[in-house]
Amino acid sequence: MIPLPFESFHVYELKPGAPDHFVISITSATYADRREHQFLTVVPLRDFSIRYDHPLLVIVDPLQNRDVDIPTEKAAYVGAVQSLPQHILFPQSRGEVSERVKQELRRKLSGYLDLQEA
Repeated sequence: MIPLPFESFHVYELKPGAPDHFVISITSATYADRREHQFLTVVPLRDFSIRYDHPLLVIVDPLQNRDVDIPTEKAAYVGAVQSLPQHILFPQSRGEVSERVKQELRRKLSGYLDLQEA
């Protein structure tokens, strides 16, 4: 199986003309062969003005998450999770988000998608 060129919980830049500039990939390479997998599930990173713990936003701050190469603080919009064709993303990672961001994304995605265990 050829591995996907995109890794989960890494930030990627989209090519010009795409709906957003940066996204976090949340696609697992475990279940798909690269030949079969032409779309990635992503959470878009956007500017934000909300400063409280919003149930659908996860803040990605490059000053606190030094492994991520983005120009300014952005919010991952959990409510805007979407699938995009691989060809509109540059395959070079802009860095992996921190464990804190991963945990918060998992928790908020689970709540948004109603995947909480009973």
